[in-house]
Amino acid sequence: MYHSLGDFPGNEYNIEINDFKDQMKYLRDEGYVVEGFRELAERNISKVFPDRYILLTFDDGYKSFLNAAE
Repeated sequence: MYHSLGDFPGNEYNIEINDFKDQMKYLRDEGYVVEGFRELAERNISKVFPDRYILLTFDDGYKSFLNAAE
């Protein structure tokens, strides 16, 4: 779960967007499938899950989360 992306420098719950991108690249390079709740709901129906699976969530709905869509 992420709280904010670059919105609050110095806040311990904030992560800079480039650090977030690095984390997503690491997960992809390591073979993880990164999805959200919509995809989780579909997987719960099909019962098909990848071996390496991450559920990605964002807390509070800050505008900067739109940057994560890249």
